[in-house]
Amino acid sequence: MTPRPDEPPPGARGRLRGAGATASRRTSGSDARVPQRAQPEAAAAGEAQDPLSGEPATRAPLDARALVRLVKRAGGIALAHFRSAIAETKADQSLVTEADREIETFLRSEIERVDPDVAILGEEFPLRGDPRAGFAVAIDPIDGTEAFVAGLPTWSISVGLLFRGRPHSGVVYLPAFDDLYIASGGILRWNGKPVPRGGLAPQQSGFVLAYSEFHRRHLLRFAGGMRKVRALGSTAYHLSLVARGAAEGAIIGRVHLWDIAAGAALLQAVGGDLVYLRSGEPVDLEPLLDGAPTRDLLVAARLGATEGVLRNIGRR
Repeated sequence: MTPRPDEPPPGARGRLRGAGATASRRTSGSDARVPQRAQPEAAAAGEAQDPLSGEPATRAPLDARALVRLVKRAGGIALAHFRSAIAETKADQSLVTEADREIETFLRSEIERVDPDVAILGEEFPLRGDPRAGFAVAIDPIDGTEAFVAGLPTWSISVGLLFRGRPHSGVVYLPAFDDLYIASGGILRWNGKPVPRGGLAPQQSGFVLAYSEFHRRHLLRFAGGMRKVRALGSTAYHLSLVARGAAEGAIIGRVHLWDIAAGAALLQAVGGDLVYLRSGEPVDLEPLLDGAPTRDLLVAARLGATEGVLRNIGRR
């Protein structure tokens, strides 16, 4: 039976490690198995359960429809500022605009109104609540602020919902394109149409996305198997394109949870992988719940492409 969008999905797909999950570098997404555990008495009553812990699962604060409504409204706020925004430089040298703050304030207030107890992590404001206790929402109000400020359309709004550190559902929305990706109930939909496991067939092989400063990593090189590399400015959009199947993989910089929470849910829904570049081990989201960045660069890859992408990224 297909789970409702407001229930934790039936186990992790692909190499993406969450709190309490086990994974192996050589285990493919299609072969991964969730260990069977004793179920509490609530199961007899038909209560929804977390497939990894076996504990009763509480209802998610936001279902798929609510997520879409929120990001569409946030998109309207962003478009009102687009191509007129003035950037400020933060302490970490990244850019921020009034649109970033306005969108995150809006999303936080709406989420708090729906569920006053849910934990919220966002790029522009402090952590609220305990993200390890249950459901948490990770918000990137404008992912790709440099593109936004430059007047380029490849920025996105990203909202990811996690359950005890594991991807539950997520939405990535590009308002300038009206392009929407949503993963819920273990299914990825692109502009309303389901995307099959493994993603849509790519137009060509060897197409990889990279973060904007990848060229500065002089220790890294691409082997001949990667023929085209592009940087579009938004980590969430890159993950969406990999999940959709438009790209074989993406090289992701050292990022925070709000950059990848929604994209991780998209990848999980189609069996994609999110691994560390150096080790090839699955990314564990649990250490990122306090707002710390990832310890290394990441690689996202569509189902079956991970080993090839890792093999074609060498060191000089």
